[in-house]
Amino acid sequence: MNFKYLFLSLLTTGLIAFVSSLPNHSLPGDGSLSEQIISNLAHIPAYGLLTFLWLKTFEKGLSKSQLLKKINALILIGLILFAVSDEIHQSFIPGRTASYVDVALNVIGILCGLSLFSAKGGFLPRAMLAPWNLEYIQLGRGLFHWGIFCLSSPPASRCEALLAGGKAET
Repeated sequence: MNFKYLFLSLLTTGLIAFVSSLPNHSLPGDGSLSEQIISNLAHIPAYGLLTFLWLKTFEKGLSKSQLLKKINALILIGLILFAVSDEIHQSFIPGRTASYVDVALNVIGILCGLSLFSAKGGFLPRAMLAPWNLEYIQLGRGLFHWGIFCLSSPPASRCEALLAGGKAET
């Protein structure tokens, strides 16, 4: 474990959580459309940096084994869960809202950080780096559509029906 990167990872995670806790009226700017676009696009480099730092934290000292693959997968899953929970947390802050777009931008940032890590010589499972692997693309697309459907459909029974393999009533 690289403690320099661990410190930077924890600092960046805390900074993102802190900024997400600020009420909208305490953020700088006049709320114009261009400022909103810039603040939304800021999710990408923020989560890209966060991903890169967490992956670098656990890269040092481990061999390129199954354990490292599992740690990297857990880091990515943890970051996606952090991104989703961060948006849910924002819905409780005055003047802030949770947004599917922000979650999508966070995931894009996570993928950018993953790409930067692999470009810098980091080790990731071959299947995670192969965009042509159709099984992973189809699985990801299916999970994305199921998540959007469940989040946008109020009755929980629709999601339960899909999980059980039945058809959802519309």
